[in-house]
Amino acid sequence: MQSTFLASRFTAGGRRPSAVELPVDAPLGEFTVVNKIDAVYRDADGTIEIVDWKTGRAPRTAEERRGREYQLMSYAHAYAASFDEPIERIRATLYYVTDDLEISVTELLSVDELVALLREAQRRVAQKS
Repeated sequence: MQSTFLASRFTAGGRRPSAVELPVDAPLGEFTVVNKIDAVYRDADGTIEIVDWKTGRAPRTAEERRGREYQLMSYAHAYAASFDEPIERIRATLYYVTDDLEISVTELLSVDELVALLREAQRRVAQKS
């Protein structure tokens, strides 16, 4: 697994993250989202890439993948709010090291859309109780 990581674009040319294991807790509507971002990279063009390292299996279904994408969107919005960065400059990636597989969010939902999803999830959990 280490050799896969060392051969990845995340270390190419001596690339190093600007932050590692960065705690970012931020409000998302009436919720507080508690995040620990594995790595933050700042590119020369000003783009910020948030990376979440994964050692487990990659999502197998569209529903699993979408759930992981929501996690990335949460990280991106929390980072943008916490560090006063424009959300348009942030991209977020899951990197499954074992499989050398990247999943990046191509379109971010708005904060309002994420809050609506959290409310719906909260409603479903309450119904099961």
